[in-house]
Amino acid sequence: MSRILFLIFFLFLGQLMAQELSFSAVDNMIDELELDKAEQSIDKVVFGTEEILYLKGKLEFFRGRYKEANSYFSQLKNKDYVARCAINAYEMVSKFRRYESSNFIVYYPNEREEIYLEYLVSGLEDGLKTLGTIFGFEAKEKIRVEILKDQADLSSLTTLPAEAIEKTNTIAITKFNKIMLSSPATQIEGYDYVNTAVHELIHYMISTVTNERTPVWIHEALAR
Repeated sequence: MSRILFLIFFLFLGQLMAQELSFSAVDNMIDELELDKAEQSIDKVVFGTEEILYLKGKLEFFRGRYKEANSYFSQLKNKDYVARCAINAYEMVSKFRRYESSNFIVYYPNEREEIYLEYLVSGLEDGLKTLGTIFGFEAKEKIRVEILKDQADLSSLTTLPAEAIEKTNTIAITKFNKIMLSSPATQIEGYDYVNTAVHELIHYMISTVTNERTPVWIHEALAR
């Protein structure tokens, strides 16, 4: 009888371990920007309710579908930094205006930022055309760009503390399958936002082509 109980326990433990590994595998697919693969895998593996909600929320967040991501993440009892960033993004960016070009979708908070759009989008389109071939990148969908009102908003949509952003004067970040820029109006003398955006575009292309497996120092060297 004890052998049977031990065997049942062993099989149950093995099932739990396999389930945990499967969750990690799908979670890693999203982090590595293999979003189509992750989407196909979620429904094929049995997870707990919390795990399913988390993975579906994270996938929708990386897809740029904030309303759906918020719907999943808001049901979680415990929210990690990804869930918090996604909920913040939904609450903030859902009120933004939108501008679309051939390869980019730009979200911006108000009319003030419209003065930057023509130069920004032109620079990004030229950068993609010139550098895409060099990095072996081909856009499968339009690239999401968000212009944020200030660096505090940049902090709330990323993992960087506000203090760190202020100390380093960080004005742009590529993360969660998108490019985020602080409005040039946040700097007293503005900044070269077109060059900065193309710099971040290179980060985006490298991350996509290498599935987020490139060391930071190589990222920065290539982007510079």
